[in-house]
Amino acid sequence: MSCEIREPGTETRSPVLLLHGDSVRVWDPISGVVAAAGHRVIAWEGTANGHPDEASAALAALDELGVSAFHVVGHGAGALTALHLARTVPARVLSCGVIAGHEAAPTGDAPAGVRLACPPADPRRARAWALDRLSYTPHHIDDALLDAAVHPAPGRSGTLAAKDALYAHARDHGFQVPIMLIWGSHDPLSEVERGVALFDLLASTTAPLSLHVVNRAGHFVFRERPREVLRLLLPFLARSERPQEER
Repeated sequence: MSCEIREPGTETRSPVLLLHGDSVRVWDPISGVVAAAGHRVIAWEGTANGHPDEASAALAALDELGVSAFHVVGHGAGALTALHLARTVPARVLSCGVIAGHEAAPTGDAPAGVRLACPPADPRRARAWALDRLSYTPHHIDDALLDAAVHPAPGRSGTLAAKDALYAHARDHGFQVPIMLIWGSHDPLSEVERGVALFDLLASTTAPLSLHVVNRAGHFVFRERPREVLRLLLPFLARSERPQEER
């Protein structure tokens, strides 16, 4: 596990931790814009199922960087890790963004229309093939994304325990951190109904909670429709900032 840091020209706002169950390259379409808005952007490269150990490792990295309060945004499996941080260290997490959080959402029935059988034998072609089928359009699939390494996922037991803890906390206590859910309208891996189900589970949150659906986007909504996602994300981060003296 490793991280990539984008420094803002002038750091005027709190750092943003980006979490994904794959390479940091996945964040390229939005990370530079977030940094240009005054945030130090820390993209964390994790594993592919949101295991709770990733949260501890990411926090240790933030401590080494001298980061106290921060925003966290997670995509896919990283969304479960983001919510784990919002649950366990709410005094440090200023806001939590969940993008197509299939690992965090209730499982329910298997998503309809997912056809990922019989991929090409070549690993790079197989990666392109899978990304294409998880996207509404493949225009965002570039060489940097295809060249990035894919990490094997650890066992599922930790992930299931993390989901149980998330749901129990939402039921019994509610989250104290502002949460924004962003879903793609045509996500074959995590249909909008699962985003709605997660929103309903988080409805006991005492801080602001919202769900936004971006049209004509698949699972990689922030790569396929970066402008639309940034129009939602940047104001959300700004609203969740603390005065500088309190950071």
